[in-house]
Amino acid sequence: MNRQSFIKLPTTTKQKFNFPSQTYISKVSDVLHLDNVSEPELEVFLADPSNNTRKAMIIAPGGALFFHAIEHEGTTVAQRLASMGINTFVLKYRLYPVDGNAEDYVNDLVAKEDWEAIHKCAVDTLPYALEDAIQAINHLRINCESYSIDSNQIGMIGFSAGGALTLEALFQGPKESRPNYIGLVYPWVDIISKYDLPNENIAAFFSCASDDELLLAPKTVDLYKEWIQKNYTAELHMHESGGHGYGTKNIPEVSKWFELLIDWIERR
Repeated sequence: MNRQSFIKLPTTTKQKFNFPSQTYISKVSDVLHLDNVSEPELEVFLADPSNNTRKAMIIAPGGALFFHAIEHEGTTVAQRLASMGINTFVLKYRLYPVDGNAEDYVNDLVAKEDWEAIHKCAVDTLPYALEDAIQAINHLRINCESYSIDSNQIGMIGFSAGGALTLEALFQGPKESRPNYIGLVYPWVDIISKYDLPNENIAAFFSCASDDELLLAPKTVDLYKEWIQKNYTAELHMHESGGHGYGTKNIPEVSKWFELLIDWIERR
């Protein structure tokens, strides 16, 4: 596997405030967080030429649009996919700007049970992240030969808020800027502006735990139903347990989701 640094993505809309980005270990979940992203970029993980499938996956980590769960829903996923011959690009999309530590900010809102404020911050930030996702897909299609990828084999997988962004890219993006297939891992569908499935069969992979603390299991099932009602290609894996945010954590009850994802991508 060849890891190829970072690609800055252009922006046409600007957020009102920008604060210094920082990485830190979460006090709650003990995973690495990245917050205050104001300049979007792609971190590139290319497959070794000896096993390059010419497929590409853009990864959108979760974090409620306040931070990125950058390792277990980002770079670790990318490294594993690249080792399987899938060229992978971690999208560090723009986040809600916070003067200080974004996790502390969110935890204060949670302590106050101010779910409306959390929802509003995410909804207000999603259009900026959507622009970043569209730019990422455009970048890969324009530069497909230099990356040795097939322009018709560009997928996108999102975790939690990243799942919402993946859906927005499919629902709201121009036809030429849509992913060819998508993966949705415990997608936070509550912040989606509207459901507007395209008039073409975009294959979708769904993964969620039945005991998801954010109650995303039934919403994931409902989303899956949207696909099969249109006779679109869809695969759903509902795990008995695993909670929210499992990603590549070592949780035995849900650990096979990644093998299922690889098998699904290989069939595209």
